Amino acid sequence: MAAGAKCTAAFLFSGRLLLHSIIRIPDHPPLTVLRDFLLDAGYCSNRLSDELGLSRALNADFSNLAPLLERTSGEDVLHVLSRLFFVGWPVPIEICHKHIPAPILQLCLQANVVIADGAELSPNVIFVPFENVLLFAADAPRLRGSNPDVVMGPSSTTNLISKTLIRSQTETLLDIGTGTGVLATVAGSFSKQVFGTDINQRAIDFARFNAALNGISNAQFHAGDAFAPVDGYRFSRIVANPPFFITPRKNFTYSDSPLELDGFTHKLAVEAPDYLEEGGLFQMICEWVELEGEPWQARLRSWTDNRGCDVLVLKGPSSKPIDYAERRYHEAKALNTGRFEALLSERSAYFREHRIRQIMSGIITMRKRKGSNWFSVFTGDITVDSSKAIQERLDALTMLSEYTDAHWLDSRFYFAPNAAITQTQSFNGHEWQLNRIEISKPYCINDQLQVDATVLPTIELFDGRNTVAAIAERTADALSISVDESTTRCLALAKRLAASSFILPAAPRENSRQE
Repeated sequence: MAAGAKCTAAFLFSGRLLLHSIIRIPDHPPLTVLRDFLLDAGYCSNRLSDELGLSRALNADFSNLAPLLERTSGEDVLHVLSRLFFVGWPVPIEICHKHIPAPILQLCLQANVVIADGAELSPNVIFVPFENVLLFAADAPRLRGSNPDVVMGPSSTTNLISKTLIRSQTETLLDIGTGTGVLATVAGSFSKQVFGTDINQRAIDFARFNAALNGISNAQFHAGDAFAPVDGYRFSRIVANPPFFITPRKNFTYSDSPLELDGFTHKLAVEAPDYLEEGGLFQMICEWVELEGEPWQARLRSWTDNRGCDVLVLKGPSSKPIDYAERRYHEAKALNTGRFEALLSERSAYFREHRIRQIMSGIITMRKRKGSNWFSVFTGDITVDSSKAIQERLDALTMLSEYTDAHWLDSRFYFAPNAAITQTQSFNGHEWQLNRIEISKPYCINDQLQVDATVLPTIELFDGRNTVAAIAERTADALSISVDESTTRCLALAKRLAASSFILPAAPRENSRQE
């Protein structure tokens, strides 16, 4: 294949092609036939990365078009499919017929995935692999332009929220700002009924297409603003990857907050509890601002206080205003066309006007629960799978809120398998000395606890068999102190270890073994 001789402005943004960009769901055969063909041909995250060097799991963009065309210049089936559906670039019909079965090509034409353009097939969509077994259609790069309602595929934030998504079986799940329907499609495997909403009708069309493409039949999608299409309903789970970019000018529906500063994120945090069943969970990835003179924790507390929910914030990276403005500027230029030269200066001026000290990011989890609610923040690596860590922290903080001392003393705990005890020693010229003993979870959560050497034997007794009361009795004997004093110490230790999920309740482990 030629490496992009037709890369002209007229071709990239032809109005004639835009008229053909609406995808359709054919009556027959099912779209899963297309997905299965692509996956069987190796069109998945692992092989695209390993064999073609297409390591980015994001949409192909204008900044790396030439290298992508070179990497997909071969004429085997994976190169052909990658050029069509990863890069979004035309391929001669003759080559397509050589590598793609006629029924698949016909299905692509019926679905408007591709159109015949002279002697070439031109893709209207790209297919973005996700979690190596799912595919999601989105607008091809050449059709994006500066259209505010452009539909983008799974992004870096989609990957992040997916890694924090609690995937235990649930009854009903709502995906706010569903976009291409990624989270709704993923949730179709663990929720009996899934609903997705988005203010962008084109996104809803793509979400329906992608649910059918991935064989999800228990999801329905509705156009409308946030909760408006499902007013009056209650859900056991709500997830959101909303438009949260903080910008003075609303260029794109999929990314830019429609309200001032972090107003849309605020709106969702305030309204979500009204749509949750008792015990239901709301999880949202978002950005928010810290204003001069106002700690960011206080800002989030003001959103969530008196909403009848426990609140757990997994804090991710923060950015200085100028760094944030520059990053968003480069993203806009790479993924879309149009004039964005003023975007950097406009955003910087906007931040100064509102006295923004820094822009925060993270995952907010809210659980609707009667009683005295808690608010907790912990930091961690949100790029790794943290769903288990979030669930453990929710359970631990609920125990601290609800358990009486008698309940604690009668409970059994075991030392978490992913927790580690590190002992640091130094040589003073004569002998090795123990300087520090630290308990930590090197995976996901940045949480450490320093303990004294005399505490280690007590920690070793948290093995899932001993109650806290029994540990207190054995510790009293070992340290030659009263049982009352030992009980006080052991209760405090158990609560501190549990608060960081260094110890876990024995019952869940025993139940999982039985299952």
